[in-house]
Amino acid sequence: MKISTTKQFFTLVFILLSGFSAFGQTATTITAADMPVPMGPYNYDRVTGLVTNVVPEINAVWDYATIFANETDIAEFYPETIPFFLDAGVDVYRILFKNMNSDFGYEIYQEFDFNANGIDDIAVDVLEQSNTLQPFTGNINDSIFIPAQSKIVGTPRRIVEFPFTANSAWSSSSRRVTDMVFHIPAFGLNYAPVQHAYTWVRHDSIVGWGKMRVYTPDGPSIDYDVLMDRISEHTVDSFYLNGTPAPAALLTAFGVSQGQITEETYRYNFYRKGSFNYLASFFYNTDATYTNVFNAFIGKDDIETAPPSATVEEVSYATLLYPNPSAGSELNIKLMGGQFELGSYEVFDAMGRLVKQGQLQANGSDVQVQMGEPLPSGNYYIQLKDKELRSVATQQFEVIN
Repeated sequence: MKISTTKQFFTLVFILLSGFSAFGQTATTITAADMPVPMGPYNYDRVTGLVTNVVPEINAVWDYATIFANETDIAEFYPETIPFFLDAGVDVYRILFKNMNSDFGYEIYQEFDFNANGIDDIAVDVLEQSNTLQPFTGNINDSIFIPAQSKIVGTPRRIVEFPFTANSAWSSSSRRVTDMVFHIPAFGLNYAPVQHAYTWVRHDSIVGWGKMRVYTPDGPSIDYDVLMDRISEHTVDSFYLNGTPAPAALLTAFGVSQGQITEETYRYNFYRKGSFNYLASFFYNTDATYTNVFNAFIGKDDIETAPPSATVEEVSYATLLYPNPSAGSELNIKLMGGQFELGSYEVFDAMGRLVKQGQLQANGSDVQVQMGEPLPSGNYYIQLKDKELRSVATQQFEVIN
């Protein structure tokens, strides 16, 4: 019954993250009118591994114009068509695999209502499912049957609360129950009714704001006003047999326990006006410290590319790097047509890992980079930064030694 899909991406990426104050700016405010109902799946780049952490900042600039993957993944939202849910206010649904443990679970459909006060997960649709329980009991004739069931929940799970801006926060606790039938004669269960109850707990708080640009195939996007949402959520699971708590022997056989925590996740979502989908999301899996990034996701839909006038840094000057190839210990870079107060540099390998950093020596437009111990042979990127740690130029070079 469990479906597992592994997607691998070849990623050539390094993240240029900078933050500085732009006096006089205020955080954007997002209302229900700013998050239209999705008409279909969202597309995004999923960048796995070697991703620099992001931290809350106020009036910041987050520059992800160079982060990309060569494939996209999707978040599957679809318009609802079933009258039972439409009458309850459901607009869209998405599929989810609800885990009971790392090896056992079932598919459900989450039903979302877009309304003036927020975006809420208000109902659950479960299609008919069945499977053998042989991996747990050793008997191929032991089985689980989940009948089709459609339920409106008593208290919705709130995804977004309108309006929201800097320092906004909201929480919800939403209980759901899935009815099942277990047939395990050795346990005395002859098509016995079992219930899996779970309470979905979610907390959101806007902990940062500023501007963000992301990658497009045609160049950097415009600078979007974004709000940084810190999200934590999990479910608390309980199991019942014939309406009373399931016996310990049955729970142990299936590797579950009363009050267990599942679906535990922590992430930062960056929201903009014009889309329910995030512009960027940083996923920390079960790391409640928001320190170790597991995956980064960059939105690809309805991204507006910055016009040349908005990207003057990229078109108003040229750079020349030499020698290229180099011996890996010294580089010279000439900046032509622009005036910058350069301060530091960072060198990344082809996998986006930081391998060198230091201060720059500049004589007018001529910049000399002394890297000390030579780099191994290979392909690299060097990023030059100004005194405020903003990116000025990025160049690719090769080392042969």
